[in-house]
Amino acid sequence: CRFEELSTNKKYDLILCSESFQYLLLEEAMEQTSILLNKNGNLLICDFFQRNVPGKSPVSGGHKIERFLKYMQSQPFTQITDKDITKETSPSLDIMRDLIQEVIFPTWNSVAYYMTSNYPKISRLFSFVFRKKIAQAHRKYFSGGTSGEQFAHFKTYRLFLYQKNNWIVIISIFEEKITEQKRIFQRHFLKPLTKMYEVIYINKFTLNPFQMTWQKQKLKKLCA
Repeated sequence: CRFEELSTNKKYDLILCSESFQYLLLEEAMEQTSILLNKNGNLLICDFFQRNVPGKSPVSGGHKIERFLKYMQSQPFTQITDKDITKETSPSLDIMRDLIQEVIFPTWNSVAYYMTSNYPKISRLFSFVFRKKIAQAHRKYFSGGTSGEQFAHFKTYRLFLYQKNNWIVIISIFEEKITEQKRIFQRHFLKPLTKMYEVIYINKFTLNPFQMTWQKQKLKKLCA
């Protein structure tokens, strides 16, 4: 099944996405990751992302890097590592291009010539049914346009390590404490707790102002 649909009672210390994160739905994947990780568990991502540059990349795929970084700021994760390894990985595209041009493409042409000469009807049927896939293969692989330089221009290959925060547990503790004592300390407890709540979130969990306002309103509602 898809990672986003995985159902299990197990918890994990590490979730590793090696060139697979680009195929996941960002919001659903991060929600699932938060559920599956243990307290202080880690998410390791090694994948490429789209740069915000004009033009069309010959290599498709990848989340937009700016959107990804912005989204992760609002998640209960602390960024431990962000390493750009584009320079180290992009030469593999040149190796792949040479392999395709020198080995795979000649083999493809030989097979196509044999099929066309000996089985013309089957060959025409095959070419018609898979015409879109064949055109895509020619455009992406056989054209020779995919290179390390082009890849580095359109993509950024990153190594990310995130650690899960336990702020949801802290919220539940605070809310439980408010529920128990709200009638006794309604006037004297709300103000210092709201202040402490804000300091903890700003320093450790870096929520944005909108989220902070929403949480403070929630606290005031509980103590009303």
